[in-house]
Amino acid sequence: MNQNNISAAELFLRVRELLILPELEPKTRNKMMHDTLILCCHEGVKDTRQAFGNLFSQVDYLCKARGIKVADKIAIQAMRRHSNSQEPLSSEDLKYDARALAIFISAVFGVDVPHELNVLIPHTNRPYQKGLEINNRRKTSSPHTPPPPTRRDWKSTTAASAAS
Repeated sequence: MNQNNISAAELFLRVRELLILPELEPKTRNKMMHDTLILCCHEGVKDTRQAFGNLFSQVDYLCKARGIKVADKIAIQAMRRHSNSQEPLSSEDLKYDARALAIFISAVFGVDVPHELNVLIPHTNRPYQKGLEINNRRKTSSPHTPPPPTRRDWKSTTAASAAS
């Protein structure tokens, strides 16, 4: 058996340290979160005999294979992006990202999130924020403007002009 295996308990301990160690620099905290995600993915895909191009594809594969809900999958991918940045996270973002990472570890290893960590993270996903409305419909200048010609209209006008 390979000596490089890491347990879910060790990964959960890393997530807990992310939340309780105040002296961590933001860059170090993000790197630690990212490394924890990488270790979890490595353990999750090591016996699949598949090649993955990047961390996104590993996370996506594991989310599908373990039946992670769409809302949690979105939160996990957002955490992956945040952890790959050097920008400091707000305390709220850090807690939601820790929650997403804990859910991911739990699903990959098939274990429950420990109580010591569960009391530190939010129990629900981040509240939904309405995004920008996308409206790709054609705008008309007036309600009396005729619709654009259809193929049938084009055929009838070309036939009439050809006859004359």
